[in-house]
Amino acid sequence: MATQLIRGMGSFLKNCACSRQNRCPDPYVVRYRDATGRQCEETGYTTQQSALERLTKICHDKRTTPRQQADIKREIGKERFGDYASTWLSRQRHYAPGSIRSVRQVLNSQVLRVLESRRG
Repeated sequence: MATQLIRGMGSFLKNCACSRQNRCPDPYVVRYRDATGRQCEETGYTTQQSALERLTKICHDKRTTPRQQADIKREIGKERFGDYASTWLSRQRHYAPGSIRSVRQVLNSQVLRVLESRRG
């Protein structure tokens, strides 16, 4: 694993106001951009080395992801939830017709009212 951060890899820090952060018991936070370009944050790393190892693993996974797969993830990230839900329901072949009606009813009456315009 790498022991030094590369530009664009992300960052790790502590979200506290302690004057001596190296002796603070608060966990480290890792910030990075995922394959879709969104900023993500993970917390709970007790040591600086564990946060650095996680950041290195994320960077390695991003770089080794095939280009076509990364493009697909990026396109899915741009898609609205309502569009995704409608295509998802049509792909569910193991549902009985009654189940499809029930899921469609719940989607239309409860879920899509709130989440339809949000991006995936």
